[in-house]
Amino acid sequence: MQDKIKISLYFCHSSSYTDKAFMIPQNITIKDFLRINNTVLKDMGLNFKDLKYGIFGKIVDESYVLKLNDRIEVYKPAKVDPKHRRILIVKNKKEKNN
Repeated sequence: MQDKIKISLYFCHSSSYTDKAFMIPQNITIKDFLRINNTVLKDMGLNFKDLKYGIFGKIVDESYVLKLNDRIEVYKPAKVDPKHRRILIVKNKKEKNN
């Protein structure tokens, strides 16, 4: 049995994303992973308060136990309500056409 497992962390910037691989102990939760790697993650410009996390597109709780080759996805809150954004896009298109 392996002592450590490989996982990936994905998070978005304004127009791109970053992924970073980590070797972590087995049977570790997302919360423990964030606590242990706090300094490294802060150096990457991440602040993990009030964020949601997912594994391969499915939102999970911080108590989720990470498994081999899991991909942790960090979900930031939307800056603009999606409905309001669509309205703004339609208005901008109409103004360009006039």
